[in-house]
Amino acid sequence: MYSPHLQNIRKSGINVETKMITFMSFLRSGSFQYTMGTVAGTSQPSTSRIIDELTGVTLKFTKEFIKFPNSLQDWMGVKEDFYRVAKFPNIIGAIDGTHIAIKRPKENEVGFVNRKQYHSMNVQVICNNKHLFMDAVAKWPGATHDSFIWRHSTVRNHLINGQLSPGWLLGKC
Repeated sequence: MYSPHLQNIRKSGINVETKMITFMSFLRSGSFQYTMGTVAGTSQPSTSRIIDELTGVTLKFTKEFIKFPNSLQDWMGVKEDFYRVAKFPNIIGAIDGTHIAIKRPKENEVGFVNRKQYHSMNVQVICNNKHLFMDAVAKWPGATHDSFIWRHSTVRNHLINGQLSPGWLLGKC
């Protein structure tokens, strides 16, 4: 029996397990669809359809799985968990960015070329000490600097305006 979340996956000639392996391998590797399809035993067009389908299924559940704590008690739990693990006081999350490789876009191509010279989206993620996403911002092209994404983030604005529990985000420079 599958998780209720997997019941949204269309029935087709490719079984759910193969679809999940293909999708998760693609997300983990950041490689090209052809490579992932070869590993999972699906054609590139099938791999493309699988990625499109499972991305849609995944996005339906983002509000359920990606959320900031919304009560003082929840924030205190995050801070206590970070302290218990790393002995850092007053930590409300860990922040980092990553580049997700994409195909060369037809418009504003230069804006999507990152510092390592490939086309990408620059994604900012904030996690709790259990490695669960609390926030993800995936709307900026690869050439966008991390500091720009942070300066324009909702989380930063909420921290500045006192709408979030005071504390520190751990990140690397």
